[in-house]
Amino acid sequence: MKRFAVIFTALILGFAGCQTPQERVQAPSTQHDLGDARRLALAWLSLVDQEQYSEAFDQYNDAAKLRVRSKESSIAFYKAIRQPHGRPVHRRIAREAQVKELPMLPPSEYAVFDFSTDFSAQKDVFEEVLTEYRDGKWTIAGYACHK
Repeated sequence: MKRFAVIFTALILGFAGCQTPQERVQAPSTQHDLGDARRLALAWLSLVDQEQYSEAFDQYNDAAKLRVRSKESSIAFYKAIRQPHGRPVHRRIAREAQVKELPMLPPSEYAVFDFSTDFSAQKDVFEEVLTEYRDGKWTIAGYACHK
């Protein structure tokens, strides 16, 4: 769990604004099926795999777009962390979890997907896709990739 907190802190460090307790909203109490969130995460990763970084950014939810600040910075981020690994060869879901709270993010309904990915230039790379249930559907809320 400690690694989980560190990953998400790194994922959004510098992008999230501070909130006072009054600004926080109550997390929803209903849990939704992770199947739709998993399919969304995999489809979104496919865009990144094909270097369609602009389209990947467009699929971020509004909160994620605010944290990233601009499409250009998002594209630079993808290029910097993905291109050195080469093309993905094999990806497997290492862990998935549904959580209500994450460091530096407001309470909500999140689904976290951890992947172990082998790329052509590097094996066993950790990827993490964060989805959030908003307005009746799962949305893309964040991404991390590192060795």
